[in-house]
Amino acid sequence: MTDSGPLLVETRMLLGSTWDSLTAADRPYTAPDEVFVIVLVGLLVLALLPVAVALDIFRYLRTRAASYAE
Repeated sequence: MTDSGPLLVETRMLLGSTWDSLTAADRPYTAPDEVFVIVLVGLLVLALLPVAVALDIFRYLRTRAASYAE
């Protein structure tokens, strides 16, 4: 590992053996559960957005048709 500067050296000194476990290359990276929840909520919002827009357009057209009927 190359030295990236004094901040990296200080971080390594403060963390000690924890640094080794955080930078272990022998285990695959798995994203935290929070990332999956954020992605799922984002996909849900994206899936419901067209429904919300369609309902808004329908409400607008219904209001406009009612104003013409008067």
